[in-house]
Amino acid sequence: MIRCAVIFFASLLLGAPAFRPNIVVFLVDDYDKPETSAYGGKVLTPNLDHLAREGMTFHNAHARSIKTKEWNYISLRYTDDQIEELNGRRGERVAKKLLGLSGGISRAAVEHPYAVAPDQLYHFTTDPEERTNLAMERRQQPQLARMQKLLQQELARFEGRPFGECVPGMNTNPRSASLAVLGKLREYQEAAPFRRERRKRK
Repeated sequence: MIRCAVIFFASLLLGAPAFRPNIVVFLVDDYDKPETSAYGGKVLTPNLDHLAREGMTFHNAHARSIKTKEWNYISLRYTDDQIEELNGRRGERVAKKLLGLSGGISRAAVEHPYAVAPDQLYHFTTDPEERTNLAMERRQQPQLARMQKLLQQELARFEGRPFGECVPGMNTNPRSASLAVLGKLREYQEAAPFRRERRKRK
């Protein structure tokens, strides 16, 4: 039974002769993301590491990203259905799912300071490790707007695939709604060690 598909997308460089992504799909049986070194695991996978460095890796299935030669913009948006579930009776279970105990952002939320930021803007030349999010800096707002427009143009090429306020449609919502979700997920993530400690005592 195939339990996991690991997908690496090569970087999309605007201005290239053919603007098409190169996609490599690995179908793996009985696999967990942290098992490979590309995701911080102990098993050395140098070839996968190379693909990850040259392209991008998935940590959060609710993210969309656009890259140029110098910039990377990442947008996190959740659907109306997900927001409703998180605020419902099974909110804790939904939060666990969105945080990635079954494939979301759990490791990234610990290792990256902006993993749960709704908008992320990184400059490859000055910040090759993408550790400094420039999306909130006033002087970078024009660049952020340009990247958002590029993302909107690319997303519009996929019919019937709305995404937040970038491509409005059914089951989408503005940035503020996803910001509230990400805040709840951060609170849940920070409280997780205390919940585990309580279970041990019981």
